Amino acid sequence: MFDPRKVQKFNSASPRDWHTWSGMSLADVIDEDASAAKLDAVGFLRAPAGAISSFKFLYDEVLVVTRGRCALRGLDRLIVATPGEALYVPAGTSGTIEAIDPLELVYVAVSPLGKLSPEMKHALLTAAA
Repeated sequence: MFDPRKVQKFNSASPRDWHTWSGMSLADVIDEDASAAKLDAVGFLRAPAGAISSFKFLYDEVLVVTRGRCALRGLDRLIVATPGEALYVPAGTSGTIEAIDPLELVYVAVSPLGKLSPEMKHALLTAAA
């Protein structure tokens, strides 16, 4: 049975705590600390045109571009995503993400390790800074 009290609606204005690294800002609206969350993170990323960040995804992630274009580079390969397109990035993937235009995207992440501890989350955010 549909219970509208259990549905949560978010937009890019919803997050209060934004983290910044390599000129890109991200904020979770759902994370593994939320008792009802079955995902490790759902959030938003914003970046100005030209921002570039290196990454190594330690968990499976889906990126859905909502504004602008982004490029993922790795292993001599370039993948460009535009608004309305989704990228699946498996755990262990490394490379760079580049904001070709002013960029906004939604990310959904699931850890292959199961629930991340607060210490692991802090270490990952610190390493990404």
